Parts: sequence; C-alpha cells; structure tokens
Amino acid sequence: MQGCKRKLFDSYTHNTDIIVLRKEYNMIYRLTRIAAITTAAVLIGGCAGNSAGNTVAQNAAADTETGLVCKTVQKTGTRIGTRVCQNPEQAEQDAQGSRDAVNAIQRNSVQGAGPQGG
Repeated sequence: MQGCKRKLFDSYTHNTDIIVLRKEYNMIYRLTRIAAITTAAVLIGGCAGNSAGNTVAQNAAADTETGLVCKTVQKTGTRIGTRVCQNPEQAEQDAQGSRDAVNAIQRNSVQGAGPQGG
C-alpha cells in the first residue's frame, strides 16, 4: 500500500508543477505581448510626431514663394495631418466661417440653458 500512495503523491506533485509552469509561461507570454504592443505604439507615435516640426518650415517657405496660406489640418481620430494651401482670401473666408459656426453654437447653448431645456 505504501508504494501505491507514493506513486499517487508523486504524480500529483508532478501535475501541480506542470500547472504552475503553465501559469508562469502564460504570464511571461502576456507580459511579452504587452511590451511588444507598447513598443510598437511608441514607435508609431514617434514617427507621427516628427512630421509636425518639418511642416512649420515648409509652410513658411510656401508663404513666401507662392503667396499661399498653408496649414496642417488634422482629422478627428488621427494624429497625421494633411497640408492644405489656400489663397489668403479663401483662408480668411474659412476662418470667418469657423468663427461664425462657433458663435452660433455658443448662442444656442446659452439660450437653451435654463429650467426647461438643457
């Protein structure tokens, strides 16, 4: 009987060792994946951030050479901008349109705030 119990105990401890090793392996695997994803995100973000420094010099050069007003526009949800060049008149019209839209939104939010709405 003693030998049978010993074999059962040995197989039980061996199985628990395997379970512990699997858990450690899974934890190391997860940490490695997290580190790889974080590194990739930092590298991609760094590449996107470097382009902003060059566009200032490019915009200034375009202003003096062609008389156009250039700016970098970023769409919502992305860090990468696109360069837009316009005549000074077009740029002023766009700026005025943006100011009018903001003023209209602000007027509506002030009028709507009160006991009945907002």
